[in-house]
Amino acid sequence: MLVGALTLFSSALDAQVPEVDNKLLFHYVKYLERWPADAELTAGAPKVSFAIPGMFEVTVERTRMGRVVERRVYFVSADGQHFLKGDPFAIGDKPFDARIARLKRQSSPGIGPADAPVTLSVFEDFQCPDCADEAKMVKEQLSAEFGKQVRIVFHDYPLVQHKWAMPAAIAGRCAFRSGNDLFWNYYTWVFAHQREINERNFPAKLAEWAKGAKAGDGFAGCVASRATENEVNASIADALSLEVQGTPTLFLNGRMLPMLFPNGQMVPPESQFTAIKWLIQFEMNVIPPADACCLAGGPGN
Repeated sequence: MLVGALTLFSSALDAQVPEVDNKLLFHYVKYLERWPADAELTAGAPKVSFAIPGMFEVTVERTRMGRVVERRVYFVSADGQHFLKGDPFAIGDKPFDARIARLKRQSSPGIGPADAPVTLSVFEDFQCPDCADEAKMVKEQLSAEFGKQVRIVFHDYPLVQHKWAMPAAIAGRCAFRSGNDLFWNYYTWVFAHQREINERNFPAKLAEWAKGAKAGDGFAGCVASRATENEVNASIADALSLEVQGTPTLFLNGRMLPMLFPNGQMVPPESQFTAIKWLIQFEMNVIPPADACCLAGGPGN
């Protein structure tokens, strides 16, 4: 195994890095991803891909209002003329282990047992109307339907265009520092009162909630000092790495769920619930690759 790894590393060092025409690449990518014609894009230098031997990787980032809001990795051939978009998998591994590891990088608010067979990871923005519509379904209906079989984990992804989303995310993380239950109290309150909140009145509304929830001085100090901002930024970085395009975005045992129609409109919550129920049942009843080797009569037996 070590010899193989060293051989691959040596081959990588000897590989001729392709030349990529960024102007042409950006024009191509904007059309491919349905990004605006005036989108601000940057590209990293091509680097050898260890995920797909013989290929190279180019990372393209889109910036909006001074913040990276999209990140995509493309595979490029040695001649620099052919590009591949997709998820690389090693056939001996479970398909979504890398994503699951990314989703577990930092402690996050959750509902349900840590050893539940199914984990639903949700990237949300407290100012996002679609998140408010989806939140009750995720927090209440799925928990009631599946009980201890499903764990729901919240991840922050405040969108750059939403003026009070970042302060709300920081406050949510402060609530989580005080306790998981306090976070979910906050979560329910924000989405229930979302339409009443704006950039100007958020601090007053938050103080009113904190008093009623008995959040305490520690919570107030945490919010005032923005002590959890790095945690929110780490969650944003995870979202970019996972190619999250908007909110809400859900991952079921690491599998990204397509929650949007092609025209960008949210699937109605009742339809989401039906679809997610089916997918959860699938996850509980189907054995993933890399585990099948150990079944009687399976590969390798």
